[in-house]
Amino acid sequence: MSDSATNPTPPPVLGLRDQRLIAALQCDGRLSAERAAEVLGENPRTVHRRWQALIGDGTVKVIAQPVRPASVGALLLRIKVLKGKLDALTAALAARPDIPFIDLSASGDEISAVSFTEPGSRDQLVFRQLPATPAVASVSAATVLHVFSEASDWRHNVLTPTERAALTPVRAPSVSVRPAASGTGPASASGTGPASDSGTGPAPEPGLGLASGSGSGPAFEPGPGPASGSGPGTNLASGPASRPGPASGPGTGPASGPASGLDPIDTDILAALSGDARTPAAAIAARTGHPASTVRRRLARLMADGRLNTQVAVDPRRLGLFIDANVMLQVPPDHLDTVGRTLARHPAVHGAFATSGTANLHAAVWLPDLVALYRLITQDLTGLGIAGVETVIVGHAVKRPGR
Repeated sequence: MSDSATNPTPPPVLGLRDQRLIAALQCDGRLSAERAAEVLGENPRTVHRRWQALIGDGTVKVIAQPVRPASVGALLLRIKVLKGKLDALTAALAARPDIPFIDLSASGDEISAVSFTEPGSRDQLVFRQLPATPAVASVSAATVLHVFSEASDWRHNVLTPTERAALTPVRAPSVSVRPAASGTGPASASGTGPASDSGTGPAPEPGLGLASGSGSGPAFEPGPGPASGSGPGTNLASGPASRPGPASGPGTGPASGPASGLDPIDTDILAALSGDARTPAAAIAARTGHPASTVRRRLARLMADGRLNTQVAVDPRRLGLFIDANVMLQVPPDHLDTVGRTLARHPAVHGAFATSGTANLHAAVWLPDLVALYRLITQDLTGLGIAGVETVIVGHAVKRPGR
């Protein structure tokens, strides 16, 4: 995650081989070292060793994403904060399970966040809690109307299309749900294929009312190469009990039953994967009490039908992507779908959403430098019928799935 606000010295960029191995995990979070080695032309022992090192030191984390019910919507929040009050407000928001993404602007006066909510509801956070917070100067909320791409869809642009296709599991027709943890915010694995067995804040300060309790040229086609690509008593730190959280409800994990398409065995398996999506089937079986053969079969089915997705959490700066930005676009209605789909294919975009409001298309991007951001705005976005652009550079990614 971008973290320049708190750590001005950027971390070292990983070598191309490690970047390609991370990109392989993006294709399949439970990919085997043998399969990755075969496709990428590497030695299986080298692949296993490098994955073990990258995951072991926390550089990479592979997270499981149970599906989010279609009934759960999302708001994109922009919160202007009074000087000196940013840290306490951010900590309170980060404690909420219904807010999976929080960014601080490089200017230091604005919080951007994604909040899960019930579509069409009068959201308590937006209408009551935030406006009543003395630290908040203003709040705006845009409702997500359509998701073109999200964090779990992003692929680091260091594999060829052929390599990516070979590493990506074949999926059944998609179900009418989205991955839960990736939400609609800005971006985002060892073991084996779906049927395999191997694998590998400060407290709010008193008095705030927070209460206690690549973009270069037309490079839309992926290809090889590195990084081209509340008043007193108002409690912001916990969402209402009825608010859907990143899974099916705050702290409840994946729901089971006909509506979710998951039975109790599926739910047990997904819960066992919550800390590490690469947990071997044998370890899941030991943890849940279900036979290992059943676990393997269910894992294969869950991944094949899209009810289990994985996402690789990694600091984009380790991939040579030092600029994290949110781009808000004004697009005429007759161009909105085309522009949204075009942006979703861009290698720099790790989230693209049609929203309510004057700026009706939101894109989250990772780029190598400001030159690439300038090219994105002045070259890649031209000729698409875009009427206006606002860019906010992220100074610190406070909260993202897996981090």
